[in-house]
Amino acid sequence: MPDEHVHSVVPSDEELAEEWLRESEDPDIRFVGATKSRAGGGWQLTATAMEFVRKEPLESDLRQAMASALGEVPGVAGVWEEDREIWHVDGNPNGGDLTRAAAQVIDAFGDRLREHYNSL
Repeated sequence: MPDEHVHSVVPSDEELAEEWLRESEDPDIRFVGATKSRAGGGWQLTATAMEFVRKEPLESDLRQAMASALGEVPGVAGVWEEDREIWHVDGNPNGGDLTRAAAQVIDAFGDRLREHYNSL
């Protein structure tokens, strides 16, 4: 039963053309955001829970699921990891669609993420 609310917001930085957020009552685990630079170059998708996931098979399962889900969003031409919790998405997808796709992955792994987070 997700408590998600995906919506666009006024970008937090003047260099951003678009910003989308998934708000949640559990932001440590469920926050997802997408930003698009005015300079072009695609989107950055952030899933904060991924910063601390370094346990196998959880890490590999999540990374594979995230790359697959983002790659299936219409308009996506390519996906690569920029940092532990950041993916770069090339192409011209809708920011809301990207954010929702990532949120669905996080939600699918929610119990495992919460257990891992609580063990830190």
